[in-house]
Amino acid sequence: MTDRGYVSAQLLRPLLVNEHTRTVILDLLVTNDRTSRSDLNGILDHIGMVEGEKVREIFSRLAGSPTCARACVAPVSLFDSSESSALHRLFLCSNSLQEGLQYLERFSLLIMETMETWVSTSAAGDVQVNIRLGHEEENPLHRRMTLELVVSQLLNWFHHLAGDSLGVRRVTLPVPEAEPEHREHYHSSWGVPVEHDDGHCVIHLEGQELDQNLHKNHPLVQEFMRAEVESQLLKQVRAGSLSNHIYQALMSDELGLDAGQQDVAAYYRISARTLNRHLQQEATTLKQLVTQVRIERAKVLLEDSSLGIDDVARRLGLSGRRTLDRIFMKYEQQSPAQYRQQLPKASSEAE
Repeated sequence: MTDRGYVSAQLLRPLLVNEHTRTVILDLLVTNDRTSRSDLNGILDHIGMVEGEKVREIFSRLAGSPTCARACVAPVSLFDSSESSALHRLFLCSNSLQEGLQYLERFSLLIMETMETWVSTSAAGDVQVNIRLGHEEENPLHRRMTLELVVSQLLNWFHHLAGDSLGVRRVTLPVPEAEPEHREHYHSSWGVPVEHDDGHCVIHLEGQELDQNLHKNHPLVQEFMRAEVESQLLKQVRAGSLSNHIYQALMSDELGLDAGQQDVAAYYRISARTLNRHLQQEATTLKQLVTQVRIERAKVLLEDSSLGIDDVARRLGLSGRRTLDRIFMKYEQQSPAQYRQQLPKASSEAE
């Protein structure tokens, strides 16, 4: 992940409209032009993206005040759909929730650079909007506040698009259970049950309305909005570390391990030449990134002692064990079998 970890200024909107936190945020984000302090949209548009270090400083200040610490749990009524980001507007152009969730998966980088979002379906048919943040080692309180802002924004988007036709069953947060007054604040702001210590941040939606046609937007309007979002995504990718973005896309299966340079370039709406130039500047190649992902996935698969190493290699798209052995020896200075033997619950039965 990138060291800077940009966050969209729009994600901080609840903190800018909250009277208790507004002064703190403006003091940290606006260093001149005092007249701009009265223009909320101008501030957000001018700032664009906020570096992660600055966001952590904001959270540290807010955490010192009991009133401010709960400001990240923002009610839907606090948001105004007329004052939104390009990604929000594209989301609202969706003809169904399923289409909107596809945009969310594709462009979540514009909400937060270290955030990954994917949609899955439970055995009961519920839709699960999964949210994962980078920097899992960061301050637990900062992580909780970040997730609260993300969940608040997404619940707001779902409400704007689907209204009361879609039910939100619950939200699970991978943080320790809050005090009773904080739990009440969750319920009064989000209107749904909140569970803790689930291991993942998930918004659970009722699945039966996923494909419902909510409205019919003109395709040219939708194409215009998508082009605007893709342009912003390209600018953000170029401003950050392209290799990190490609690595995350490979890890999340947004890009396949067999993706070639043309495939990756098309995914980011850039030319293959631009792709190669960025990767050269970052002292890496697409092949090296794919290899890194294969190694990380192999380590996870090797924890399953029922899988032979040949099976692990094939699941990674390799020709066989010999190729996996060679990659491991080159990058890890040990074989997959040696790595497996070091695991706490290692078993040699699969060998």
